[in-house]
Amino acid sequence: MPSRRPPPAKRPYTLGQRAVQSDVTRERVLRTARKLLEKGGGAEFTMENVSAKNGISRQTLNNLFGNKEGIITALFDQIALGAGVEEMREVMHGTDARTAVRGFVRVFTRFWRKERVLIRRIHGIAALDLAFGQAVSSRYARRRGAAEVLANRFASAMALPPSEAAAALYTFTSFEFFDIFVSEEMTTEDAVDQMVRLAERILI
Repeated sequence: MPSRRPPPAKRPYTLGQRAVQSDVTRERVLRTARKLLEKGGGAEFTMENVSAKNGISRQTLNNLFGNKEGIITALFDQIALGAGVEEMREVMHGTDARTAVRGFVRVFTRFWRKERVLIRRIHGIAALDLAFGQAVSSRYARRRGAAEVLANRFASAMALPPSEAAAALYTFTSFEFFDIFVSEEMTTEDAVDQMVRLAERILI
């Protein structure tokens, strides 16, 4: 009697499929995180609440982001890409001081202008919530480092010593400075022009 053939093996759940599913879940979580921040502020922004609203376990959320700071950092990255911060690569590899200063200020002014209300809320929460505070501090440290790189590279073209030029560039591109200096009624381009002119007068 011929032996039975084994039943066909089930199609394996490949790593590629898992990656796609993880990306979909990740995007959904970030949309939820943004909505929570826009509507309820920091009080509702907990790992438990985020996982429940997305129908996933707390462990799955941990695997995707690590912790609350990881979600906030990923949200910052997403917002930055949407606001054109990827242009910073070109700015950092430029060879002209004036063009570099203009580009550096322009990138961050557009970023703050595009997400002004949300960033203002995040910064307010950061004063009270450790995870938010750490995420904001980490982003600020990266911006400070980039300002120092430009100030040192173009030291001979700057009107200030490198350390002072870096501090000025860092200050001009902070959200706090932008939020005070740029009125709500300004268009994005008007805001960029005003901030760039100020930076040029002091730095170049």
